[in-house]
Amino acid sequence: MLDNLLQVYQNDFATISLVVEEFLLVLEWRRHVDFAERKEGLLIALTISKENKINYWIIDDLYHGYISFEEKEWLLSEWMQRISGSGIQKIAYLARDYFSALAVNLDFRVRIITEYKERSNIENEIFIDYPTALTWLFPE
Repeated sequence: MLDNLLQVYQNDFATISLVVEEFLLVLEWRRHVDFAERKEGLLIALTISKENKINYWIIDDLYHGYISFEEKEWLLSEWMQRISGSGIQKIAYLARDYFSALAVNLDFRVRIITEYKERSNIENEIFIDYPTALTWLFPE
């Protein structure tokens, strides 16, 4: 499926690609990003997602470490409002070093998974590789 990726956006810190026929967006962070860059990348991805009626996302979070208080607040407030009603059904987060990524932000990841389900009906999970994420996104 990822053989059909069509790159639609790139800057120095993010690449956004689509598999249009599967309604899939892949957001890949190209390096560690600060809060302003993460916010910019997510908002660009959301715009592209809405324009293309995308239902499924993979966010390749290879470079994501500690989540600042400011970023947590934005994700739980403004981002949650923007993404609700967007048509997105599932988001798969890729964290190659799953245990480190989970341990550093465990409380927040549990909270945001709960918030997504309660406020937006968007399912989201964390994976360590693309094949497992794709199987979860497209089980049939």
